[in-house]
Amino acid sequence: MLGLVITTDYKMYKKDFGEPMYKTVGAVVGGYVEHALPMYLAEPFCLLIDEEGKLNHKPINPVASAWYSPVDPIVGTVVVMKDGYVDGERDIVGLTEDECKKIIDHVYAISDEEYRLIDEPQEEQKDGVL
Repeated sequence: MLGLVITTDYKMYKKDFGEPMYKTVGAVVGGYVEHALPMYLAEPFCLLIDEEGKLNHKPINPVASAWYSPVDPIVGTVVVMKDGYVDGERDIVGLTEDECKKIIDHVYAISDEEYRLIDEPQEEQKDGVL
């Protein structure tokens, strides 16, 4: 399932995540996955973040923080996906290519084009494990 990875060092890339998602996404965000609903990003989009990022003193993610809350910053690398349904049950689902492009354009707009879209880093292409 397709997600958009947004780092703290002004890079973003598309990544196809496999199952189990908690492991493949967890490898990218660097810890246990927490589901966050951003105040300033339209439904059904959601952020998947490192649950212990603040405890581990990860750097602030400026884009994710701008979407989430002006007073409670998001730290570390995040993955943008969306809330949906799988087999009739609420779940996290992947983005379409059009939705991914929409989010990329939004990142460019709110970051004054400081972010750049890159190819998926090689070290993360080995079954989602660093």
